[in-house]
Amino acid sequence: MGRALAVPAIVWFLHQQHGSPHYANTIIASIIFFIAGFTDFFDGALARHWNVISRFGKLVDPLADKLIVLSSMIMVAGLGWLESWVVVLILAREFSVSTLRGLAAVEGLVMPAGQGGKIKTIIQMMGVNMIMLQVSVFDFPFALVGKWFVYVGAAIAWISGIQYFVAYFQGNTLDDHAA
Repeated sequence: MGRALAVPAIVWFLHQQHGSPHYANTIIASIIFFIAGFTDFFDGALARHWNVISRFGKLVDPLADKLIVLSSMIMVAGLGWLESWVVVLILAREFSVSTLRGLAAVEGLVMPAGQGGKIKTIIQMMGVNMIMLQVSVFDFPFALVGKWFVYVGAAIAWISGIQYFVAYFQGNTLDDHAA
């Protein structure tokens, strides 16, 4: 839930960036985003270590990821730092898979995030965070590399999304070896 609660702060700091020649607001947003992303990793590691994986966690964890990643993507696209078409493609995938998960839940099935979904989330988080930095250190263009991470994450998102649909229509749920 911490990731979901971080969303308003990230959005606020990114919104403050509009028209400002200084990047202090995006650096603060990037730090909050990074900490929230790290809590995702930490939370998952603790849940597996203590073997306290719940149905609630399986459903809410991916939602929190979507909230923080998509809201941040929308904000950086609004700043002109990411093309809106890639955000629309990712939103379409996320709505489709979330709808499918809801349909599966009505049928008594839980479709937790699979490996492909987890990988795309990590790649997208890295990309969005790099875009937020908008710095070039030692001639390393973080924002440009971040865009490419987002593009790769979008491709992985669509591949894993297709895998969710295939699994559903074959009457299966995904496990850690699938999408």
